[in-house]
Amino acid sequence: MTATLKNFSSQLKTFFSELSIERKLAFFLVVMAVGVAIYFTAIYVTTPNYGVLYSNLNPSSASSIITKLHSYGIPYKLADRGKTLLIPKGSVYKIRIKLASIGLPHQEGVGFSIFNHVPIGMTDFIQHVDYQRALQGELERTINQINQIKHSSVLIVLPRRSVFVSRKESAKASIIVKLKSGMHLSRMQVNGIIHLVASAVDGLKPKNITIIDTNGKILSIPIGNSFKYTASQLGYVHEIEKNLEGKINSMLIPVVGIGNIVSKVYVKVNFARKTESQLIYNPNTTAIVSQQTYKSSSTGAVRPYGIPGTKSNLPPGKIPTRAVKPSIHTVKKETINYDVSKKIEKISYPTGTIKRIYASVLVNGVYKKIKSSKGKFLMKYVPRSSSEMSLFKNIIKTAIGYSKASKDEVVIANIPFKKILYTIPVQPKKTIESIIESNFGEIVRYGVILLGVILIILLILRPLIKYIIAYESKSPAGSSEEERLEALDQMKRESPSKPEPSMKDIATNIVRSDPEAATNYVKNLLKETGRET
Repeated sequence: MTATLKNFSSQLKTFFSELSIERKLAFFLVVMAVGVAIYFTAIYVTTPNYGVLYSNLNPSSASSIITKLHSYGIPYKLADRGKTLLIPKGSVYKIRIKLASIGLPHQEGVGFSIFNHVPIGMTDFIQHVDYQRALQGELERTINQINQIKHSSVLIVLPRRSVFVSRKESAKASIIVKLKSGMHLSRMQVNGIIHLVASAVDGLKPKNITIIDTNGKILSIPIGNSFKYTASQLGYVHEIEKNLEGKINSMLIPVVGIGNIVSKVYVKVNFARKTESQLIYNPNTTAIVSQQTYKSSSTGAVRPYGIPGTKSNLPPGKIPTRAVKPSIHTVKKETINYDVSKKIEKISYPTGTIKRIYASVLVNGVYKKIKSSKGKFLMKYVPRSSSEMSLFKNIIKTAIGYSKASKDEVVIANIPFKKILYTIPVQPKKTIESIIESNFGEIVRYGVILLGVILIILLILRPLIKYIIAYESKSPAGSSEEERLEALDQMKRESPSKPEPSMKDIATNIVRSDPEAATNYVKNLLKETGRET
């Protein structure tokens, strides 16, 4: 291999040294053209065809997406001053799905940063609209920080201020939220969002805020609606039913095995608010309800006495008088009211009490392996015994808190379950037509490249090669052979002459190198000549 390479290099040197200057220049041009063509062809083939991944991105979203592309090892390009992101066209949809699964890109509102650069001559109307946009954007950013929310949009209606008090209107707000897969908002979280928005907007009351999700489900019911507690009540009932079903499954699955039991529970719940007042009398005991005592005393005046006439009107001391005492009048009254003792009780019954429970349970039987007449093993269904089913029923009643007074019902049945086989759909085989249709663009691309290479070889390289080797037709036919012979004669003359070895020396060298082979050769030679003794 080394000798072949040396021979090829010597021939190439000889060929290049025999070329004229013009042909050497043409040779260099051909080599450069081929190198440049190969370089640009390799770049064109290896450079992917870029497509738009996302456009109109804000800086924070673009930064998050680029970080993920680095981790995925996907090349990218930025266009439109960093607002448009380009990646290889074949990976656009795959990367979009990957980024969407982790909540990218983030589409956030403008926020109050919109007032960092206020243009001159802004009208009150534009300022009012920009303030509303900024407030909506800030609220969206705040709401998006909740773990269950993937994206939100806030729309606020701010009334125009008026000098007339009678025309004053209240603000209103609508919020739409996109939840992450498998997530839901609790009643407490919805109320938290409502009060957050109401506290951030002047004049906005919680009753004027409506929240819905991307499926159109109302998460906040306005106050005063007759169905105010319907959603929470249904959730409460569903939670009770799931809890009772879990109790049944946790008791029976360890016995019958996973997949051999199906339980469903329906409960009736009383959500009525009830308050009772009771007045209880005890006829055996009496008590003083009220007691009133009245006592009065009065002294009467002295009555006139003596003889009528002038003597009685004379000054005292002239006529003898007798002593007279005034009259005293005393009055005393006492009123006592008695009543039978009584007791007033007020009882408030709790809401959400269970009125009645309906439980339905299906239990699979037992499968035993038997041998058929043909020698094959088959699985035979064996139903469970009545005593076993009765025991299961008692276990279920105890687990759910069965009450005969409430007329609860428990139904249990032993039915063979049907086995459901899940098959993975087989992908259709790829045909030549489908391959060509799916890769038509790539086929055209590489076809154009191949056609360009063929045209370069036929129209450029071939004429130049013919021009380079055209000197052979102009040189005499035997010139090269004569030059070779002369060179060989010169090498023989320059190299020192060595005496040719004799036959004896040759035979001696053979015997020394391989004595056994030489001995066998001599024996064979003697056999052929008949001289073997």
